[in-house]
Amino acid sequence: MKNFLQQQMGIVIISATVIIAVIIASIAYTQKGMSHQDIISVTGSSITSVVSDKAKFSATVKQVTTADAMAEGYKNIAKDAARLQQYVIDFGFSPEEITLDPVAVSEIWQDPEYAQGPKEYELYRHMTVHSNKVDEVTRLGQEISVLGEEGMFLQINSIEYFYSKLAEARVDLLSKAMEDAYLRAQVLVKGMHTRIGGLSSVSAGLVQVRQPNSTDTSDYGMYDTSTKEKEIMVTVHADLFLK
Repeated sequence: MKNFLQQQMGIVIISATVIIAVIIASIAYTQKGMSHQDIISVTGSSITSVVSDKAKFSATVKQVTTADAMAEGYKNIAKDAARLQQYVIDFGFSPEEITLDPVAVSEIWQDPEYAQGPKEYELYRHMTVHSNKVDEVTRLGQEISVLGEEGMFLQINSIEYFYSKLAEARVDLLSKAMEDAYLRAQVLVKGMHTRIGGLSSVSAGLVQVRQPNSTDTSDYGMYDTSTKEKEIMVTVHADLFLK
């Protein structure tokens, strides 16, 4: 969450109770060398549904110009950037929630064999809005294209949604995932004339923040920012002694 706002206000809306649901029960019943005891290996998981409490909107204004008209191009992009910023402020966002990058310039490539006329350059200026007013950011993204009707060359990027209480949620989910792993181990040994003993080892998987009802996971963890509603899933891998 690069460039995320420093302010920590915002009400966290948890849209559903924690679902103690296991997606995988990895069953490996093996003989291991710790005190010559049998060990059962299980994987438990826990999922909770949350609603994002932070959002990021970004857009870029552009101007195409030539070297001879570069000064005029800078004036035009300054005018467009000011109009864009004022539109966002009028929409209800404070200047502190808005970041305007400096003007950047890049040469527009032309095939030398077919190039005609002078070289052209693209001037562009990037604007970002970070806010805890998530619904307003969503509405801004839906309505800001009206500036294109004024002749502004505006590139609008997808809104990104974040959940700022991820660390706290992870602690709670780890506890529930461990409970789930233990319950699964009990189910697996039922009828085997044995019981679950102490814990041999445990490791936590990476956090998976994904779209609602998604089954996607990543070995490196994941953080999907495309939706306001999210699911957070945590897994634990436990080795338990049998007795």
